[in-house]
Amino acid sequence: MSRPHARSSASWWLFAAVSVACAPGPEEDHRLDPAARATRVSLALRGVRPSVAELGAVVDEPALLPVLTDRWLTDEAFLATVRDLHAEVYSVRADTRGGWPAVGPVTDETSLDLYTSLYEAPLRLVEDVVARDRPYREILTAPYTLTDRRLALMEGMAYDPTGPEWQRTVHPDGRPEAGVLSTTGLWQRWWTNFSGHHRNRANTITRAFLCDEIGALDIPVRATFVPGSESAAADELLADPTCAGCHTTLEPLSAYLWGFDYNAVAGNIRERENLEPGTGYPLRYWDATRAEDYVDEGITGPAFYGKPGTDLRDLAVDLADDPRFASCAIEQAWGFLAQSPDRQVPDDVRVAAEAAFGRRGDWKAMVRAVVLSPAFLDERRTLVLRPEALARNVQDSTGHRWELEVERWGTTPVLASSRAGVRDLAGGTDHWAIERPTFTPSAASLEVWDAVARRAATAAVEAGTGIDPTVVDEVEVRAQLVDLVGRSTGALVAPDDGWVDELYALFAADLATSDPAHAWTIAWWALLSDPAALTY
Repeated sequence: MSRPHARSSASWWLFAAVSVACAPGPEEDHRLDPAARATRVSLALRGVRPSVAELGAVVDEPALLPVLTDRWLTDEAFLATVRDLHAEVYSVRADTRGGWPAVGPVTDETSLDLYTSLYEAPLRLVEDVVARDRPYREILTAPYTLTDRRLALMEGMAYDPTGPEWQRTVHPDGRPEAGVLSTTGLWQRWWTNFSGHHRNRANTITRAFLCDEIGALDIPVRATFVPGSESAAADELLADPTCAGCHTTLEPLSAYLWGFDYNAVAGNIRERENLEPGTGYPLRYWDATRAEDYVDEGITGPAFYGKPGTDLRDLAVDLADDPRFASCAIEQAWGFLAQSPDRQVPDDVRVAAEAAFGRRGDWKAMVRAVVLSPAFLDERRTLVLRPEALARNVQDSTGHRWELEVERWGTTPVLASSRAGVRDLAGGTDHWAIERPTFTPSAASLEVWDAVARRAATAAVEAGTGIDPTVVDEVEVRAQLVDLVGRSTGALVAPDDGWVDELYALFAADLATSDPAHAWTIAWWALLSDPAALTY
């Protein structure tokens, strides 16, 4: 099938040249029109567009937007966004790195399913806190963890097969339960080694929960000594002022983590299972006998910025009580939703977000304040669908889900995985080598978006999803195009709108040499690959 027409590619390059997000000026009102506001809020929160009925309602009565926003905040798709946001914060969806093996009780499971069970667990815990409107601090202080059936088998956790897919439970290995801090998936992603002494994990804590990454501090480093042993190196690290600034904070934080395994390698699990069937799983990722091994390495006891503690539960409380925890949550929400990599929250947005977050830590209310703020709804800010949101949006409007069978991995959602590389090409991250998304269109992302549009249009027309592919009468064609424009772009247009004229001309030209289904595929392909369908 040939490309539908040149409009999409040409306008994308124009968009790439001019779509620099600008901070709104306080002296002017640059808010989007009501339909565009609703579209932006819905896509930011859910990754799907408002229905045509919702768009019509908010155009007639713009004051309905907060009401619709409250409705969207209870949507299952919003919880998927909660997971997406925190996956970017924790960088846990690094699926190009091998996972645990399918042996013993999980022999029949796919590698993808096992990987998902392990690394989605921290995100499911956050989702659980947000979905139940619990104080956000409970992502750290919750005395439980989340597991699905597969993870329960791999870690030996209690699981009710008659209950929901993801359930609250506790680890059986005696680790202190401290929300996300106790999840195996977080620390298996941020694995360490013997000489690292969990320092990178401590750095992850300050980065992810305080937005104060110790490893990113601008401290000059110079070679001032040649250590003769690891113990000598440890002594010098604390004696040398160029090193001590970091290590005196990192190492007391890392002391909380010594009970965790350094890195549970798949080969070791498989080897144990081969030598003695039934011993590969359940895996014991925490061992209390290791919890104080830091003493032998000359590392001081657990402490949070000088405040001593005993175990992860103390660390969780200290983190949650730190003013930077709430501030960081706001910066992360703004950075993700407004696609602002520097996370520089406008003053008025921060004030409103802090008031909404409150002392209780209402994360959902804080996000609501962010997406309804004038700065977020500024017409000079152009946002681009992230790969995961693009997948939800396309599936919502066309019913199509792009999946690929990856050898020794499983049936993979292409836009939500780096196994096939498509998520990365579309501007997403692989959570390993690429930790920051890209929002400026490129030759690679254009090709991905075009492929997504072509596949979705073809599948939807073949299935008759949301479209009657036999319609050829001009009046009926235009009526159907009006509906497709609304569902695909969020624009409410009339049958004689110039956009509909262009799409109808494309449809009619193709119909002259092909069948109606092919003509509808070409028209919808063009519409789905238009910048208006991919930006908001």
